[in-house]
Amino acid sequence: MPSAVINTTIQCCVLSGISNIIAQFISAHQKNIAFTINWTPVFHFILYSALSAPPNFYLQSLLESLLPSKKPLPPQNISEKSTSPNAPQSTPSLSLTNTLLKVFFDQTLLAIFNVLFFLITFSLFRGSTLPQALQSARSEYWDMMKAGWRLWPLVSLSNFAIIKSVQGRALLGSLAGIGWNVYLGLVQGGK
Repeated sequence: MPSAVINTTIQCCVLSGISNIIAQFISAHQKNIAFTINWTPVFHFILYSALSAPPNFYLQSLLESLLPSKKPLPPQNISEKSTSPNAPQSTPSLSLTNTLLKVFFDQTLLAIFNVLFFLITFSLFRGSTLPQALQSARSEYWDMMKAGWRLWPLVSLSNFAIIKSVQGRALLGSLAGIGWNVYLGLVQGGK
């Protein structure tokens, strides 16, 4: 059975490819031209996801281990444990502090990594040299960060507050990413 990081990477790749096809469809419709799939950007989005999903999975896992979303339950004494099957079960409560800290780190440090990696990678895909890709990333960085802050803080907060597993969070992020990747596909398609 494949590991969680492999499953997550495959999900991200599939959804990223689909989102680029959707972006191409929207672009063709807006330009009132016949829709045909250009497989090069689809491949670029899939390759980018294959490269970015594993480090993001591990970084999110690290965040969760350092700042658990749920407060640990206090240990129970053997004598306090009820043998009744109808006894209420305790569930850990949300750690608001850890959740907000994770959102902060996700929307700053991890966002910086993701935005720069995206901008540099796609500039290289378009044939830029590394110095050209770095210059392009510098000029596009803040616009991309500001656009991302319109979507990702809400997704991040929902993920950390509601979804328990890193794999589940990656899936929710990938589903939200369909819309984001359509936007990115439209932006990249214009270049």
